Amino acid sequence: MQPYRNLIFGFVFIISLMIGLGGFSLFHLNNISKDVENIYNHPFAVSNAGQSIQTLVFAMHRDMKDVVLAKTPEQVRATLEQVHTHEQKVLKEFDIIFERFLGNKSQIKQTYQTFIEWKNIRDEVANLALAGETEAAAIITKTRGAQHVDKLLGEVHEFVLFARKKADEFRSQSASNRDHSIYVVSTISFLTLIFSILIAFKVIARIQKAQKELGLREHLVDQNIMMATMDTEGVVLDASNALCRFLGTTKEEMIGKPSHFFDNSDNQNDLSEKIWRTIRTGKAWQGEICHIAPDGLLHWASSRVLPTLDENFKVTGFTNLLQDSTSKKLSITDKLTTLPNRRSFEEVLQREIKQAYRHNRPITLAILDVDFFKRYNDTYGHPQGDKALRMVADCILECLRRPTDFAFRIGGEEFAIVIADQDLQQSQVFLDSIREKVEALEIPHSKSDVSGFVTISIGAFWTRGSDNPDKALLYAEADKALYLAKNSRNQCVVQSASLLEDNAA
Repeated sequence: MQPYRNLIFGFVFIISLMIGLGGFSLFHLNNISKDVENIYNHPFAVSNAGQSIQTLVFAMHRDMKDVVLAKTPEQVRATLEQVHTHEQKVLKEFDIIFERFLGNKSQIKQTYQTFIEWKNIRDEVANLALAGETEAAAIITKTRGAQHVDKLLGEVHEFVLFARKKADEFRSQSASNRDHSIYVVSTISFLTLIFSILIAFKVIARIQKAQKELGLREHLVDQNIMMATMDTEGVVLDASNALCRFLGTTKEEMIGKPSHFFDNSDNQNDLSEKIWRTIRTGKAWQGEICHIAPDGLLHWASSRVLPTLDENFKVTGFTNLLQDSTSKKLSITDKLTTLPNRRSFEEVLQREIKQAYRHNRPITLAILDVDFFKRYNDTYGHPQGDKALRMVADCILECLRRPTDFAFRIGGEEFAIVIADQDLQQSQVFLDSIREKVEALEIPHSKSDVSGFVTISIGAFWTRGSDNPDKALLYAEADKALYLAKNSRNQCVVQSASLLEDNAA
């Protein structure tokens, strides 16, 4: 969070400036709008009403002259009707002025009173005209009437001038608000631009730094993490250099070719089929693969195959992550036969004894020894002896079909098998079948006293899990059984606690 504090502060500052800019603009636009509204609703309305009154007063004064000049009472009355009509319009205009005039309302009241007083003069003229005294009516119209009209028009002209002056004030204020708004908006916009540019440079610098760090991380991943991407058919799309080094190949040789999940051992086909059954359902597979290097050395790796899914959860490819486990494997694996070694044997045997006790199931420990193996080495040489041991180990592995059966090389020509959940008779039959299959390999052994081929002797001890057997005791009893089997060689002897008791009796 710390590296991004300045950026966050900068963004908050810019957003604040933009909010301030928007708020200030709205405020001043509202003020300008009010100025325009004030001009329209007050000075213009009052000025227009005043000018209308002036026009109507002129019309009324002219009509009063027509009253004096009328020949008949009917003409007088008709003209007076026009005067009355104009009078009503003037009163309406005064209503507007009373409502919207922004100056001293007493001035309007005075003008209004002057207009009302004019009616007395008009009424006097009208009465004289109706009485036929047109000369007296004409004198009043030309003197008092004209003077009163001049006074009225002068008063109206004054508040019209006031309204125009007020309009100028509003216009000036509007211009001032506009200039102020332009200045402030320009200043805030300039500041926003400057800070935006600064932050943009900062962001670009951080992006460039992040790209460099990402490139470094990608390089570290490429050089240190064994990883490959594959399409839906398992064809390699890309691979890290770390994986290439582990496999002893190059990217160019790998890309575009089937991966087989990088296992090229004899178990390749079975393992690939098992992996495909899992990952095609969209589930990840995890296990161990074995790769035989060009120099013949075996390498193991913990492998995890992860399906890549699209938005519809359809598998679009796979990512294979591997971790070299060769050193760990070698620490528990016999290098010659690839069977688990004695260290692994000790761990597995202890674990299976606990499982047998927990689940109250029988357990059998068998020790296998290649008959006359020293003679075999002396006759055929140690390289051929190593080959024979590998063939025996492979034969033993082929016979182990259950996940609860384990085979080990515990020394020289000696092997061990742990069998779980088999009764005494089943263990006897199973071990005998291993012995027979080893002899059926027909590995020549001319110095053997029991056969022309390599054979093995097997000693085993069977016990119930409920007896809570001891590991050392189990091994000692199996070793005793092996001693009995080696009395005649190529034999399988399976002992149990009850058999030992019977023999003792």
